[in-house]
Amino acid sequence: MSDPLTQCDDIQLRSAFEVSIVSVNEAELHVPSPVRDNAFWNQLKPLRFTAYRIKEKADDGVFYIPIPFRTEANLTILHFRVPYEVARRYLDENAERLAHTKNPPLLKVVEKDKEWAAGALWLMEYTKTDLGRQGNSQAGDYSEVVLTFTATDLGRQEGIVYGGRYTVASVLANSDFPSITAKLLLNNRVAIVAGRVAVGLDKHAGKIDVTKTEREALRFVARLSDDRQLFAIEIPKVGTWESLSNNIKLAGQTIRLFGLRTALSAAAKMTLRMIPGMRDLLTADRYDWYATLDSQFDDMPRRGRMDSDMNPWSIKLGMLNSRNITDGIDVQDTMFGALLRQAEFETVLTAQFRGAFGPTESGVEWLRRSVGAPTQER
Repeated sequence: MSDPLTQCDDIQLRSAFEVSIVSVNEAELHVPSPVRDNAFWNQLKPLRFTAYRIKEKADDGVFYIPIPFRTEANLTILHFRVPYEVARRYLDENAERLAHTKNPPLLKVVEKDKEWAAGALWLMEYTKTDLGRQGNSQAGDYSEVVLTFTATDLGRQEGIVYGGRYTVASVLANSDFPSITAKLLLNNRVAIVAGRVAVGLDKHAGKIDVTKTEREALRFVARLSDDRQLFAIEIPKVGTWESLSNNIKLAGQTIRLFGLRTALSAAAKMTLRMIPGMRDLLTADRYDWYATLDSQFDDMPRRGRMDSDMNPWSIKLGMLNSRNITDGIDVQDTMFGALLRQAEFETVLTAQFRGAFGPTESGVEWLRRSVGAPTQER
């Protein structure tokens, strides 16, 4: 039988698997996690009581994905803005039924007579995850490219005034605004199936190569499984003083957009994380997100959460030149290239990251009700 991941019809992909919610003890019995508990992860202990059990109907293969799903990674985020209507059409064309009716609208970034959407391209090199041996090695590692747009909660601020290069980075760092997780490319089969079938994330199989150039720049190349190149992006090395200068400007933009209190709170937390032994004790940063596909569970709350932090000593913030970035993008690619070719890139952030992807409060209650419930067929 052909691999469902190669089938074009997403309904066929989802019908090839059945999903149920089981206790986390069952999952850990079959697939021990290489991510070891510490004070930081212990903050999430009250949530760690369930897992997705995903069974492949053709050969009885079974995957286990703990909830929340813990990761450690080398992270690169490219911040950009794109014409608002371009982003809206992109989501209209790629989202499914529930996303059209239950996801919040995109945040508008207003610049004189222009309206932009705030976007980000996340380049994740996961070095350790709860996948364990289901990953690309025993550490559960794999790589992923994620395209997101900043949204607004209904009833909250629906737009902001563009204030220059650091606007998008400031918006992305503000946990008041959730993200729409629009498209993902990754190189691990289990993570693709779990994301698409259980959660509704628009994940696709691909290849991601990361190398260093002679000038110490990072070069990311993303390809489909058939080796067709989607984009190649070279990110210049950012020096310590350059990063410090950019972070000061980012703080100024945050004050302008969201007030002095917001900027001081973020700076204080980052400073405390620099103190030996303090980082694990501080609460995680919380960012909410929405998927664009329908999951196998019609009643599953659509809003998810990422609890994370970054190693403060590893963070570097640099500037990007859109003309250099877009030279390596395939404009015929409807997944990433056609949209990114119209983007105005602003800044890039690199850091050592750890984060857990799981439910919000309403999702926790849904999971408690769903343990051991019959699989929902679509």
